[in-house]
Formats: sequence, C-alpha cells, structure tokens
Amino acid sequence: MNSSNKTHDLWNYRKIVTEEDIKQLLGDEKINVPSRIQLLTPAVATDLKDHARSGDRGVVSYMSLVDNADTKKTEYSYSKYIENKSEIMKDIGVWKPVIPNMEILPRFSWFLQFKFILEKSMTSKDDEIFYIIDNPVCKEKIFKVPMYPASSWKGRLRWVASKNWIEHDGSAEGRLRLSLLFGDETGEEGGRGLSVYLDNAHNESKAQYRKMLKQVFGIGSNEDMPHHAGKLYFYPTFFNRIGLEVINPHDRKTRAGTKPIYFECVPMGADGHFSLLFVPRDNSDYSVIGVIQDIRFTLKALSDMFLLYGFGAKTSSGFGVAKPDLTEGNIILKAVGIEANQKEIEKPQPPEEVYEKYLNENGSVKEEFRGSGKAGLLSSPEYHEKGNQLGGGGFKEFGRFKQWYVKSSERWQKHLKSKDAPAPEWPNWTFSSFKELAELAEQIEKSLNPQEGPR
Repeated sequence: MNSSNKTHDLWNYRKIVTEEDIKQLLGDEKINVPSRIQLLTPAVATDLKDHARSGDRGVVSYMSLVDNADTKKTEYSYSKYIENKSEIMKDIGVWKPVIPNMEILPRFSWFLQFKFILEKSMTSKDDEIFYIIDNPVCKEKIFKVPMYPASSWKGRLRWVASKNWIEHDGSAEGRLRLSLLFGDETGEEGGRGLSVYLDNAHNESKAQYRKMLKQVFGIGSNEDMPHHAGKLYFYPTFFNRIGLEVINPHDRKTRAGTKPIYFECVPMGADGHFSLLFVPRDNSDYSVIGVIQDIRFTLKALSDMFLLYGFGAKTSSGFGVAKPDLTEGNIILKAVGIEANQKEIEKPQPPEEVYEKYLNENGSVKEEFRGSGKAGLLSSPEYHEKGNQLGGGGFKEFGRFKQWYVKSSERWQKHLKSKDAPAPEWPNWTFSSFKELAELAEQIEKSLNPQEGPR
C-alpha cells in the first residue's frame, strides 16, 4: 500500500459531519491525542471549523487538548500525552542526548549540555501541510512531541554569531572563525545570501578572509572556495509541554476582534536540553589558544541567543527567550593534565527496597505499571483496579513510590548507568546559569597548558 492510500485510510477512519462527531472523536481515549487532532483536521473545510478549533464552554475541542497549564492536565490533554511519551524517549536515550565517546574524538574536542527553562513562549513552524490550524509547532515525526531541530539551532546560533561579528569585530580572522565553526557560507558561489551580506557589512576584510580560508585548506588563490563542514555539531531539543498563542486582530473602526489567529507554541515554563559537540578539523594544527578562542566565541553567542535574541519564530516580538538559571550544566573537554573545579554532584535518592518490584534493573518503571498518570505511571483509578493483580503493593505504598519516581528516578537511572563505568578521564566543568557559562572560557584557559602537545 502506498503512502497516499495510507493517508486516505486515516481520514476515513473517523468522519466529521456533526458536532457530535467532534465530541466523540476528541473523547476517544483509544486514539492518542496527536491522531485525534489529525482526524479533526477535515473539519477546516466545513462549517464546523470554528467549533472544532475552540468549541463551546465545557466542551472538548482542539483548544482544550492543546493546553499550556500544568493544573489542567487530564487524560485528554496534549501535555499529558507528552509527559507519557517523554518517559519512553528517556528510556531509549532520545530525550536527552548521551555524552559521546570522547576517546574516539580528536584532541580538544568538547561536549556541552544544559537544561534550560523558557522565559517566553517559543513558536516554530512545522512542515505538516494539513492541520486544524495554520501554525502548528514543530514536532518530532514519531512521538509527536514539540521539538527544535538541530538544523534550526545551527542556523539561529550562526545568525547570532554573525551579528556579533558584524557589530563588534569585522576582522578577516573573526569571519574565518565563523566559517570554520559553522561550515560553508550560503551563496558563496552564486554571489548572494549570507556570503554577500557579510561582504557588504565589512567590505574591507572580505578579500583577506577568502585568502586565509584557502590557505587553511591548502587551496591556490585562483581556485574556487572550499566546501567544508563546520566544527560544531548540534542535537535536537525536545520540550515537555505544548500550548497555544492567540492573536486577535481588531477592526480599526469598530475596535472589535475580527478573526483570531492561532499559533501552537512551547509555553513559558517549559524546559528542554540543549546539547552541542565541538570536533576540531584535525589534530595537527589546532592549539590551546585556538580551542580557547573557539570556546569563548561560541559561549558568547550561546548566551546572547538564549537571553537576548531568542530562538524560533517571532523572536522580534520577544518569543523564544530563556531564563538565566540553568540545571544539569556540564562541559567536557578532551585534554590531558587538567584538574577542573567541579561542583559536588548531588547524590540520587535510592528507591526503598519495597519499590524494587515496580522497577526494571536499569531503574525504569516496568511496563505493567505504566499508565495515564503522572510521569507515565498508572493513575490512582488504574492502580486501584488492577494493582494487586500485577504484583504491586498497597495503594498508599504505590502512592509513595510515585512521589519518589517523579522526584528521583531520572537521577537514579543515570547513577545506575554510570556506577559500573570507569571514572571519566577527561576534565569537566559544571555551571548553573548563563552567567557562569560565559565565564567558563576563562576557567578553562587557566587550566590548559599552552605547551600541551598532541596526545
């Protein structure tokens, strides 16, 4: 069966003809929330469009599914769906990228990761062509949770770094660093795009920049510019909540709202993990001074992107800005002979012995105890109905287990993964704010030996 037939089968699964059809569809717990919304989409071509989107008071609708309030999480809500799927994504190592094997990477490679919280809502355009509203937020293809793609991180950080270069530098050396970190400039061959934009911003340094870039790659002055990948490698970020922004244009004469415009968003207060890997081009010509300059340049752009410029769509209106405080901040550098000043890592609270019947050996919850409750566990009604049959303890005991699991399971699983592993060979620095992140370059510079040679 080809993909088009599969699509037609989906739309024929539930037809939307009456308001009662909408009510039955959105209340059908056998269908996951993203599929309910997708099946609701044909209503946009009917008189039921507004009812399907916003409904009436007390009636389940698209707006009641896409909820950005934690207190309103129900079995119907998209945020509850994300909460359950995030547990699965954590179990398979997708939600938060794992630290790469630094042993196989070149000297002076480094990996940066932190967890941030949105200060303002973030919007981004999904490539879904058929949806109940015109502006769905970008979602992961399989699990349908909100995400910010790796390619978008790269593009946004490059824009911020380029802006910093234009306003505060303008040198050929600085533009060379931009090119080596992020890769080819778009439009170099066609005389357009980013390449021309940077040329026009600082015309005095463009010739020297091209000469220096060709020298790096051993290319003659009369040859074309080299094509190359950058040193920075990005990862997607997944968010734990979804919400809705509404813009209601007003008529200038009547000053009454006309037609509301709906934007799906990741609401303020939602969190996600940002991860970044830096890999030098090779081992031969990269120095301590070079790694410090690249770290300082990158961390400055990161802080500006999260705190000042924002990311995603509608950033000029203040969207996509993060809070200054961070958690789980860590940077690992492949260099020898360094003692990093690390903060004491909080030890996880182990589960009580009676909780072990609910857990797998890796610390994740057993499949039979998964459900529609908090953190993907069985809800109170679900456990009351079948908990004893599954081999669980009393109702109060399971309630205490749920409290422990929500608070400590993630750190406990990390502990189990790392307890049998050898102690990390490479130095790492921890940080808990963007201010501390910006200061890391100086700390790393003080720790590195400028005379360090190849390993």
